[in-house]
Amino acid sequence: MKALLFLVTSLLLSFNVQAEEPNTANGQRLFKASRCLECHSVGVFTSKDRKVKDLAGLERKVRQCDANLSTNWFDDQILDVVAYLNSTYYKFKPVSATNADNAELLTPLKTAELDKPEETVKK
Repeated sequence: MKALLFLVTSLLLSFNVQAEEPNTANGQRLFKASRCLECHSVGVFTSKDRKVKDLAGLERKVRQCDANLSTNWFDDQILDVVAYLNSTYYKFKPVSATNADNAELLTPLKTAELDKPEETVKK
């Protein structure tokens, strides 16, 4: 009986996988290995008139590029690329446990959300 209890407990604990923090080094590798820079120069990330205004918008854009280029990245890879671009160019405030208002930002977006147009910038 103890052996069975140990086995069941071990199995339950093995399924409790914690989400890892995004890996910026892997994001950089994925970004450079893909064809991102064929469409985007570095200026698109640093321009004052850039379309991406927050972390959620950055994730949405990376997911759109993933779909357009058929890179077939997994969610964790997309978040790695988002983390790389954010740490290198955008510098948006990262999501933290104390920042509950932004808790939904680095989460997989639904496919329907990919089709939402970006907010237009008023000049």
